[in-house]
Amino acid sequence: MWYSWKRSVAICEVIGRQSAYAQVLTPGLSAVIVSAATMIPKVPAPTWPAFFPPGVPPEDAISATGLAFRLVRTIPPVADDFLATVKEYPDRTYEGEEFVNACATSFHTDLEASKRTRGRYKGLRTRRIARGVLGAELGAQKPTGGRCHLSVWLFVEARPHLAFATDGEI
Repeated sequence: MWYSWKRSVAICEVIGRQSAYAQVLTPGLSAVIVSAATMIPKVPAPTWPAFFPPGVPPEDAISATGLAFRLVRTIPPVADDFLATVKEYPDRTYEGEEFVNACATSFHTDLEASKRTRGRYKGLRTRRIARGVLGAELGAQKPTGGRCHLSVWLFVEARPHLAFATDGEI
């Protein structure tokens, strides 16, 4: 039988304040007192990819935030449209700070910058431009490689393709 939380949980009052404990009434069992913290599902902290070496992302990176554009293969994009540069181009050689930035995924803060990049490189000329909003749940960012370029180090759990489902050129 299905019971609603309204019928099965009663918040206890302790000296005029809500307690951090609740009485859970379970059909066929006696009432059990549990901590409110045990009733809230625990969300694991996001993790960085295993290929990130120490120092990636850099200490001066901030939580991802703001409107951004990304060159993608299709609209709506798929997860593989948001690979880190080292995963997208594994045959390239990266050294020092270049490797740190290559562990990130490239975004632009300006539509025209994405258009210029697409026109500059033959391999990108067939790409579409997706528009979306970066959020802290995606990872960390830092301006790199020009005034409109962002490197974004994505958490393993990040799903940026869901936030960038809009065609940036419409």
